[in-house]
Amino acid sequence: MSIILQHFHFHYAFFFLLLLLQLPNFGSSFTNITTDQSALLAIKSHILDPNKILQSNWSTATPVCDWIGVFCNTHRRHKRVTALDLSFKGLAGSLPSQIGNLSFLVKLDLRNNSFSGHLPEGLSKLRRLKVLNSGNNNFVGNIPAWLGSLKKLKFLGLYGCRFSGALPVSLSNLTELQYFFLHESGAIAGNIPNEYSSLRKMKYFILRSNGLAASFPPCVLNFSMLQFLDLSNNSISGHVPLDICSHLPSISGIYLSHNQLKGKIVPSNISGCSLLSELSLSFNKLEGPIPRKFGNSTSLRNLDLDFNNLMGTKEVYTDFTLLHYIQSWK
Repeated sequence: MSIILQHFHFHYAFFFLLLLLQLPNFGSSFTNITTDQSALLAIKSHILDPNKILQSNWSTATPVCDWIGVFCNTHRRHKRVTALDLSFKGLAGSLPSQIGNLSFLVKLDLRNNSFSGHLPEGLSKLRRLKVLNSGNNNFVGNIPAWLGSLKKLKFLGLYGCRFSGALPVSLSNLTELQYFFLHESGAIAGNIPNEYSSLRKMKYFILRSNGLAASFPPCVLNFSMLQFLDLSNNSISGHVPLDICSHLPSISGIYLSHNQLKGKIVPSNISGCSLLSELSLSFNKLEGPIPRKFGNSTSLRNLDLDFNNLMGTKEVYTDFTLLHYIQSWK
């Protein structure tokens, strides 16, 4: 009889284990919101809040989903924190690793504060994250390689901080990324890795005002959905690819001013960019005649070729209705 009972208990336990495997949130869903609350209170304890925006509101006396800047899902029986928006709140301090315990987080917006220190590695645990904006803070250090593990990211904002070093190759894993903003950092050096060719869904690629120094990055030609390219105010050298428009049919703005680009402006380079409305190539080493026509670029409204070694007159541009005219050239 005992053997029969043992056999029954074994099969019952095995069935229950299978049930748990099929319901991965079972057993944790009742404590998840408590986990989120603990993570947020840990964040609060590391934050300097001179305007006292969070001081009284982020309290166990108030439901977590009613806290300022905290947003929860509405379609699940057991609520989870899915978005945290602390932007424009005058906050300072650092971020603790416990932020990684907000495991259902889809959006994290920290922009326009005074957060300092490094981006906490705990963020690498947020595998559902689609939007990460840390722009205009005082974060320092290299851009962390673990950002490449956030494979659902569509928006990555690292602009206006104090990051330094090279661009990590691991960002090539972010194949869903559409918006990458890393402007006004100043200390990002080296080249744009060729591995970034995998970022085929990129729409905005904004890396102006850094220390990038290499030839025009060929990986950009793989961004077939690209709408805006801004690599201005770097030290990029060489030629603009002759076939750039055949690779970027959706491009609307190209900003390459304040670099070390050379060569001639060939109308055929630009003629395939039928949606191009703004082209900035000022403060480079371009030479030769200024083309009278730019082929099929009928949308072109702003053209800036200042401070190159070009030859021509402003009158050649009377076809453009809202033209930013050349002011000077050698």
